[in-house]
Amino acid sequence: MAAILDLSHTPYIPVSIRLSWFLRFPREVRDLIYAFALHEPNLHSKRHRIDCPYLSWSMNELEIPPFIIMQRPEKCNCHARQDLSLLLVNKQIYAEAASRFWRDNILCGSYPWSLWKGDASAIERIRTQYLQHLRLLVSMRGIVSPREIYSPTGSESRSITREVWDGWVLKCAKLRTLELEPVYLGWFHDKYAQLRECCPHLEKLSLVHMQSHTVRGTRCANSLEGPALYVKITKQIPLDLTADELKETIRRFSFNLCVFINQAGIQNLLQPSGPEGPVLKTGLHDGNTLMTWGLRDGSQTTVAVYGLPTGPATRRANGLALFYEQEALKRAGKPTLQEVKAEATRAELAKAKKLEKERKEDVEAEEKMKKKAETREKEAGEEKVAEKKKERNKTERLNRKIRRQDKGRKEERKRVAPKM
Repeated sequence: MAAILDLSHTPYIPVSIRLSWFLRFPREVRDLIYAFALHEPNLHSKRHRIDCPYLSWSMNELEIPPFIIMQRPEKCNCHARQDLSLLLVNKQIYAEAASRFWRDNILCGSYPWSLWKGDASAIERIRTQYLQHLRLLVSMRGIVSPREIYSPTGSESRSITREVWDGWVLKCAKLRTLELEPVYLGWFHDKYAQLRECCPHLEKLSLVHMQSHTVRGTRCANSLEGPALYVKITKQIPLDLTADELKETIRRFSFNLCVFINQAGIQNLLQPSGPEGPVLKTGLHDGNTLMTWGLRDGSQTTVAVYGLPTGPATRRANGLALFYEQEALKRAGKPTLQEVKAEATRAELAKAKKLEKERKEDVEAEEKMKKKAETREKEAGEEKVAEKKKERNKTERLNRKIRRQDKGRKEERKRVAPKM
């Protein structure tokens, strides 16, 4: 993405050189290729690739979505777009395809400062000329409100939210769909009033929020966070509301709809089970991520659920994709995914054995040093005891000598006394 943002292009000027086979196609055919190659699911609908360790092959395990672990690209990079290298071929292809890329895909911002990554001039061109779909949804695990991710103080939160409005939303002149967390509209009613003027092509404005439900009694594939399901709530609102109507709409969304959907999610997704906590209801899988729930007030709403177990259709599709990938690698003379995984496993085992051997050697060396220290301490103690014994013997010999001398002097005095 950064390479595309950094790429600056000039207007295409035809030159009389031999064109590549791709550029010999009519523009209509090239547009079809661009549409096929550059259109991808949005961030929250992406699934793990077949070579990702977080991909679940079990129908009894929850699958942690890519947008939850996007902060750890060294472990999983499935959230990233895959076919952007097409835009970097040359300036003509970029000039032809860039507008379609930003027109057909949704730009998702999980946190506000992610929108400013890249070259400033390229970002400005994307905002003003290309971008048509924007979603600002906080979707990291454990975050329940944008206030928690912006700042602990309200003034700083308002400042960053205002920058998102002034630096992004109101500059997207060709914007057609806009999805926002309620806090964006709740804090700045005046920005809502400017949408019609600044975004004349805007057709759809929606409030959106992500909820999570912990499923303690169910396993999650390779997850460090623990199993959970994620429910995306979307509510389209009119573009001609008054300030009071907007306040009431936000209040109903935040304090009525979200609360009712949270209760409905517990009823429709979970079932109580023992001391470990709730488990996933039987029969739920990723074959139906869009669910219609009846709410407590008698209404119905449709939500998107992420993190469900892999269904039969997905398993078959993943199996076919894995088979074709293996065959392609074999034909290319490259190691297959299983071979790469087996080699990685062998390397990990060898590393583990080496570490275990080093640990044992360290333990043995430590024990030897400990024994040597104990031996030296014992020898030092024995030497000290022997020295003390030697001193005692010396003292005793000296005392015996003194006693003999005293005894001799006494006897001498006795012999001398009668003569006198």
